[in-house]
Amino acid sequence: HTVTVALAEPGEPGPAAAPLAVLDAVVLTGPIGVELPPGPGRASIFTCDPASGSPPIGEAACAEEIIRAFGRRAWRRPLADDEVDRVLGLYGTAFGAGSAWDESVMLALKGILLAPWFVYRIEVDPDPESTVPRPLDGYELASRLSYFLWSTMPDEELLVLAGSGLLVDPEILRTQVARMLRDPKAGSLVETLGAEWLYLTVVDESSPDPELFPAFDDALRASMKEELMLFAGSILLGDRSMMDLVDGTETWIDARLASHYGVAPPATAGFALVDLAERPGIVSRAGWLTALSHPTRTSPVRRGKWVVENLMCEPPPPVPDNVDQLLEGDEDPAVTTSVRDQLEQHRAPSACAQCHVVMDGIGFGLENYDAIGRYRTEDAFGNPLDTTGALVSGATFDDAAGLGAALAADPKTARCMVQKVFTFALGRAPRVEDLDLLSGITDTFEGEGHRFSTLATEIVLSDAFRYRTPAEVAR
Repeated sequence: HTVTVALAEPGEPGPAAAPLAVLDAVVLTGPIGVELPPGPGRASIFTCDPASGSPPIGEAACAEEIIRAFGRRAWRRPLADDEVDRVLGLYGTAFGAGSAWDESVMLALKGILLAPWFVYRIEVDPDPESTVPRPLDGYELASRLSYFLWSTMPDEELLVLAGSGLLVDPEILRTQVARMLRDPKAGSLVETLGAEWLYLTVVDESSPDPELFPAFDDALRASMKEELMLFAGSILLGDRSMMDLVDGTETWIDARLASHYGVAPPATAGFALVDLAERPGIVSRAGWLTALSHPTRTSPVRRGKWVVENLMCEPPPPVPDNVDQLLEGDEDPAVTTSVRDQLEQHRAPSACAQCHVVMDGIGFGLENYDAIGRYRTEDAFGNPLDTTGALVSGATFDDAAGLGAALAADPKTARCMVQKVFTFALGRAPRVEDLDLLSGITDTFEGEGHRFSTLATEIVLSDAFRYRTPAEVAR
């Protein structure tokens, strides 16, 4: 159908012309009085018909069959008989009051979706006060596994293995991790783990000054974000070395990003894989650089702080209360000295120097990229850029490529990657009792090429993932 709305010309222009009408909205309602066929999802829920069979299964038995099947999926485990009885009570009350059979069943299913067992991932401990670790049952393990790798409920294969008791077998778990990482649902890792850890979407919140950076617009922002998502996805899901996060030069660009980076555009429309030697690792991608900049200029402090927190897992302590903070990002037009010279003030107070020597030094290595990630050799005031720096280990570098190489060679980087993925998988930070475990996982991770599949498998097979201490929830 085609609906056309037209406004007639009011007449000759001039002071006496009729006022123009303003169209605020058009609302179409329908179809009215037409019985629509059920959607495809209904058949997957209403798996029986009360009138089917010989003799017919009947309303109550069919309702129970639907509730048990739906509840197993929604609660990620079979419902106990007393739980089924309570849910059936909702159906029975509605059906007994005259509601249609299918509407009564739907009311019961709504009750399942409103229950804590659907809203939360619940692991019930026989003895909540116990300090002795207990193994997770198959269904608890299936939920941990599916929400780690897929960010959604277990599929039928996981539920069947859980019910049979086979899922607790380490070799079965290993096979399932490999299967799940091949499944398209594993793409959620980029949107969850990647976005939370690697700042893949923070460019959405960036607001570069439009007068200073007129080239930045929403189209460029979208291209920047897509590059980050494709880059991280190729590493996490493509089983590349995770060290490519800090020194990999392969990335994805479209025509807009090619122009922004000053390189030849892809031969085809959309994004294409290219090698950009001058842009190693995620910290040289335009989206990340923009997200870690001020609206009017770069921020070596913010960039460096992010690296030590997220790639080395050494967050600096809070700023002392008795220290006046340098307004790094203060936009005084009279100040034309280099950012490096301005930030020397951080090293003056002894309370600040220890942290800023590390953070600023890393951030200076990225000064070849401006506040929207364009490559440059001098700052906005014409000052030549000094991009030398050092890690806390003493490793020095001359530029972003050297920084990436230094990070890849630093043992803290691999340990931090393990810690970040472990925290995501278990939903908690490592504890003192986890240190030996993390050390062993790191050794395997390094020995097998820093691959995400190895890291995910080792975490899933660990006691920390397969067991829980009831009293740990109170910590």
